[in-house]
Amino acid sequence: EDGGLVYTTGAETGGEQRALVWVDRQGREEYVPAEPRAYLYPRISPDGARVALDIRDEDNDIWVFDVLREALTRLTFDPAGDTYPVWAPDGGRVLFSSAREETIQVFSKASDGTGSVERLTDHPGGATPFAVSPDGQQLVMGVPSEPAVSDLVRVPLGTSGDVESLLE
Repeated sequence: EDGGLVYTTGAETGGEQRALVWVDRQGREEYVPAEPRAYLYPRISPDGARVALDIRDEDNDIWVFDVLREALTRLTFDPAGDTYPVWAPDGGRVLFSSAREETIQVFSKASDGTGSVERLTDHPGGATPFAVSPDGQQLVMGVPSEPAVSDLVRVPLGTSGDVESLLE
C-alpha cells in the first residue's frame, strides 16, 4: 500500500546468490538483513510484514522472511521442488506449486509454518499459482497448453467448479 517493492534482478536461473533489497519510489535502496541466497519470486504479505520467498538452493523450498523480527523461516520441507509463492488475502496461508506428486500442482500451507500442506488443484497438465482474488474464493493460475506456453485460468478455491479460461 505504501508503494514498497521487493524484487530480484537477473535471469531466472536458480542457484545464484542474491541479496534482498527494498526500493522506494525514488529508487533509493535499503538492503534487507537476510543473508544472500538463491532468492526468486519474492511476494510481500498483505500486511507488509513478511515476504514469501522461493529459494532455489539445495532444498528448493518456500521460506518466509519476517521483516520486523528480521528472521527467515522455512515453510516447506518436501524433497520435491516447491516454487512460486502467493499469499492468501488474509495472510494466513501461502500457496505454491510443487512437484511432490505426479504433476506440478498448487498446494498451500499456513504462513506461520503450522499444520500440514494441503493440495488445492488437480489439473491434468499441472498448475502454477499467480494470484488469489481479494475475497479468497478464486485462484488465477498458469496451466501448460503447449511447450513453453501457458494459459491463464481461474478456478474456485475450496469447492469444485469449472475452470474458466482467462487467456489462451
